Amino acid sequence: MIFALFILACTPPPTAEQVAERVLANDLSGAAELASRSEDLGEWPGVLAAWGQLAEERRVLREAEHKIAMEEARTAVAASSWGEAMDAIRMGMQASPGDPELETLAARIEEVAVQRVEAGNLGGAAAIYEGLSITWAAKPQLAAAHLERARDLSIRAALSERYSAENKEQTLNSQRGILPLMATAAIETVNAEFVKEPDLAAMVQRSRDRVVLLAADKKAQAAFPMLASGKLKRWVEALPAPGSLELTEVIGQINELSEKTQKLGGVPAETVTYEIADAAIGGLDPWTRVIFPAEVASWEAHHAGVYYGVGLQLAVDSVQNVLVEFPIPGSPADEAGIHQGDQIESVGGETHTDHGGDTRKVAFEQALLGDDGTEIDVRVNRSGDQKDFKIKRAPIYPDVVTGWQRQDDNSWSWWLDEDLGVAYVRIVAFKAHTDEALDEALSELEGLSAVVVDLRSNPGGDVNAAVNVVDRFVTEGTLARLEGRVEVETGPDIDPETGEKLAAWNAGIPGHALEGLAVAVLVDDQTASSAEIVAGGLQELAHADVIGTRTYGKGLSQVLRTDPERGYALQFTNLYWALPSGRVLDRSLAESPGVEPAITDLLTPAERFSVAIAERQRQYARSHADGTPIAYASTVGRADLPPLSRDPHVERALLVLRARMSEGLE
Repeated sequence: MIFALFILACTPPPTAEQVAERVLANDLSGAAELASRSEDLGEWPGVLAAWGQLAEERRVLREAEHKIAMEEARTAVAASSWGEAMDAIRMGMQASPGDPELETLAARIEEVAVQRVEAGNLGGAAAIYEGLSITWAAKPQLAAAHLERARDLSIRAALSERYSAENKEQTLNSQRGILPLMATAAIETVNAEFVKEPDLAAMVQRSRDRVVLLAADKKAQAAFPMLASGKLKRWVEALPAPGSLELTEVIGQINELSEKTQKLGGVPAETVTYEIADAAIGGLDPWTRVIFPAEVASWEAHHAGVYYGVGLQLAVDSVQNVLVEFPIPGSPADEAGIHQGDQIESVGGETHTDHGGDTRKVAFEQALLGDDGTEIDVRVNRSGDQKDFKIKRAPIYPDVVTGWQRQDDNSWSWWLDEDLGVAYVRIVAFKAHTDEALDEALSELEGLSAVVVDLRSNPGGDVNAAVNVVDRFVTEGTLARLEGRVEVETGPDIDPETGEKLAAWNAGIPGHALEGLAVAVLVDDQTASSAEIVAGGLQELAHADVIGTRTYGKGLSQVLRTDPERGYALQFTNLYWALPSGRVLDRSLAESPGVEPAITDLLTPAERFSVAIAERQRQYARSHADGTPIAYASTVGRADLPPLSRDPHVERALLVLRARMSEGLE
């Protein structure tokens, strides 16, 4: 005993560098034990004690979450409330993986899905299978099977609803302007440029299967009575299976199928073309489809990341009034003086009082959109006073890069820990201007040493912007790799004005303000596509610490080709992405898809809710353009689910970055 005490007394006190090494080795308990043995470690003892407190909060919350999930799952199953049951089971499985009772309840719900299919409730069955695919996320093969079943049933259910008595007129109106050559031209394009050579026979078979579904559907038969004779269905089913086909044969068989569907089924040419194209082209992958004339404008606006309007976020209250939830800071509506809580009475002179709140909200939102520079009249009721505004529409750019919290003037505070020199940016999506927004956010910060880049729930977007974001943090190297069946067009190699050689599109270029900084990246299972390129690129090139859960695994790139003359477009997958190392991201191409975090930490549903509520409170706009304060619309959580005091992923990032910046470990 005396010898042990002597050894302990002779052991030198731990250093801050040793504590940092434990943190970087993902040994937080060891780091905390070291920190407890010395008072000369700066802020490490307090920082690690705070992390221990947060870990205890999470333990208490997860126990409460599991208990609630069990009770709600049992109650929901007993009441045949299957949607609520799946939500509860999912929550319980994440709070306590492998719970046998929860797995038994999930199997019971799958039986209900089978029963719904047998009863003809395809949409209801699809909803259950889709929910089960999320519930069984920990078992990827089972989850994938459920998702595939959900997609098949969703297609069948959607077709039936399109031609129901309630929707037929709207559907046919939306199909106006569709021409058969749009489908055949799209087939020719994907045959030449789709990311992998398409199975032409399978495209023909999907088209035939869709026509059979149309011919057999009761609602479609009511819409197109000739289908009920069965002639079209029998003709299609008697066709020999498509074998190995040349493109010209595919076009010929598709055209014949279209003509027969019109002749034997009495289906309009526009409808036939829509269904065949949706089956043949849309079946290639979830992101490939023809965008017909009625949808082209909205798709182009979506890809540009900008729309023309006044910048109002609307909501419906408990008595079906349409209210201003908030005007986007700096938008035309904000500058005009519209306030949070104003009740919308009319837009463009239309009141839509003969509709319910949700329908009125949609009608008002559509009416507020229009061409740049045009004006729209908006009448509101503010505390009993009627006010009229004439607002000029302008480009509205939703924030794609946000900071840690809003300040009183609605500007962003980018500092997460100013004393430590750590900034925080959440990249919501990648649009053409995302890299410029990042520059504007961080380039002027003095004393910046590290950045937390939050990519959680980022679905991706503009790939060039994503590559440019990676470039901001590195001085050289290949930022990403792009492959496909056709030669990738990446722009000129020579500057046409100066004659100088241009850097490759994916080459790191030195000279950015963020180069060499310590970086932590936050990800989750909804981090996808371009966001994965950033997460993986920063992990490999900037030695970023990635924290969270494995990302979605969508490493495919789509192109939007518009035909202005005919008024339609084609979005299709033409390329796949790989990280600088050459590792492929996409789940359809790689055995280990997505980006694997260095520090894996799954937030449960209750934890995510707590984090989201805290984020919303930090980030809501504080005042209108005229200085009038905006009240925070608080969201109250359940009393039996104690909230977390901090975001676990952000706190873990701070720990890691503090360790990276410690002396000798930068």
